[in-house]
Amino acid sequence: MFHDRNIDALNSETCADLIEGFQEAGRQTTPGLVRPLNNDPDGYAYEVLVGLRRWWVCQHLGWQFEAEIRNLDDGEAFIASDVENRSRKDLSDYERAWKYRRSLLEIYSEDGVAAGRAKERHTQESLARQLGKTAGWMTQLLDLTELPEEVVRAFPSPHDILVNHARRLKEFLDDAKARSRVINKAIEIAQGKHRATAKAVVSQLETAGKASPTGPIKELGSYQGSGGARAVRVERKGQRDLRFDLTRASVRDIEEALELLQKALKEHF
Repeated sequence: MFHDRNIDALNSETCADLIEGFQEAGRQTTPGLVRPLNNDPDGYAYEVLVGLRRWWVCQHLGWQFEAEIRNLDDGEAFIASDVENRSRKDLSDYERAWKYRRSLLEIYSEDGVAAGRAKERHTQESLARQLGKTAGWMTQLLDLTELPEEVVRAFPSPHDILVNHARRLKEFLDDAKARSRVINKAIEIAQGKHRATAKAVVSQLETAGKASPTGPIKELGSYQGSGGARAVRVERKGQRDLRFDLTRASVRDIEEALELLQKALKEHF
């Protein structure tokens, strides 16, 4: 229930590195974590919370899987699994966001605590603290679950949707008129013959959200920060107005931000 990994995706190719490591060491080097199951409908005695790949490799090699057994409720199991698997690259931001949203609704809610699924209720802020994260981090992640279905379908796959995408679209989705334009554009993209990349989808939706009857918005240029991502974007609205958009996370410090903004002003003012 609480491991994130798709067991059907585990095979000798996806687990090749672990198989090689186990064979070189001659043993399972790190134990997993399991909890006992009572009256499981599928007949399983334990649920693997941490180490599903290790379990699969042991099955593949015919070895006994070594694991620590803990009696954990659903809330404790969720925390244990999340801490172990949070750094995984094959779980998308969108999937992770819905994992947290469901935990808040089903496990850490008043009903979840009453049903014995967790010992205490959690809000998104207190759950973030429990996970060693900030409330802002949790809020930005959960914003992904607020994306309209039309917007989600515009992407090649939900796996491609990132926290940054929701952040860039939020200001338009919070405004009724801009939201309508974004959704209409998303429907148009989803119905297109050729699916755009996630990056192109966000760019097109942003452009739709910014559209104004006083004049179209045209991108004039962009400037990359030291982090390798776009830091400053220059746009012209109508015939006269210039807009300079700065992404703080893409610059090292205020000096770099000022340098890029000065460069943009000199080239486009």
